[in-house]
Amino acid sequence: MKRLLLLITICISSVSFGQTNNFSLEFDGNNFNANDGRVEFGNVNLGNNFTVCFWVKDSTHLNSYFHELVNINGDFTTGFYSDTIFGVNIGSGGINNNWALSGANTDCPQTVSSFKYWSYFSILYNNDSLKVYINSELQSQYYAPGYTINGYLLLGDRVFNSSGNYNHNGKMDDVSLWNVVLSEEEIQDYMNCPPTGNETGLVGYWNFEEGTGTTTTDQTTNGNNGTLNVGVTWSTDVPAYNCNVGITELNSNQPKKLIKIVNLLGQEVEYTPNTVLIYQYSDGTSEKVFTIED
Repeated sequence: MKRLLLLITICISSVSFGQTNNFSLEFDGNNFNANDGRVEFGNVNLGNNFTVCFWVKDSTHLNSYFHELVNINGDFTTGFYSDTIFGVNIGSGGINNNWALSGANTDCPQTVSSFKYWSYFSILYNNDSLKVYINSELQSQYYAPGYTINGYLLLGDRVFNSSGNYNHNGKMDDVSLWNVVLSEEEIQDYMNCPPTGNETGLVGYWNFEEGTGTTTTDQTTNGNNGTLNVGVTWSTDVPAYNCNVGITELNSNQPKKLIKIVNLLGQEVEYTPNTVLIYQYSDGTSEKVFTIED
């Protein structure tokens, strides 16, 4: 008996896949009242193996204090000492226990001269040491074993109820927190093209694409939205994306080329009949496809 093969492909819809970046957050650095000049979130649990990534474009510092960028419960802090020194601390209550500095000490492979342009920061911790990457290049590492990070998250300032002097003066974009240690290749990938919110190990991701209001939405299913306080505004000054870097193009005969097939969770898959799939193309578009085989 011959097997009857019925092959019908239905293009359900066409949607934009190429990620765009229209807004960032700007911190004015002028608010010295408690809770101003920051974005406040609920608790995040990164554990003892994690990665923290974000874009920063820094402007003039208003004083000699440490200017906070990402702060988790005071136990994990990042920020600038000056225009050329970026620091990360892990330790109890914000005490200067374990610092990994860029542009300040001799164990940095290279000195960073300026953060006046958009730069991508990645901090990795593997229950043993801190590593600081800037624009996907290793800048510093520090041995600091035995820490677990879990607590409320702040951007642009230090612990709750502090009385100023620690406010960031500059811009931030695409903050992502992971409870896994990303590889150097993954850091490079997410610098070129940010996560979508469905990636394994992604605890929180904020792309600041709202552009209005006082809330920034967590792009993961954890729903840890942030509240913008006085001194934090939306900006159209943003880093550039290049979401097609490093993707193998599968069909070289057509102007719009298929680059990858993913399922509805954003996971890359092989062609599968009788399943809704998303075909992603080289021009930044995608379409949902349902192919019937019988």
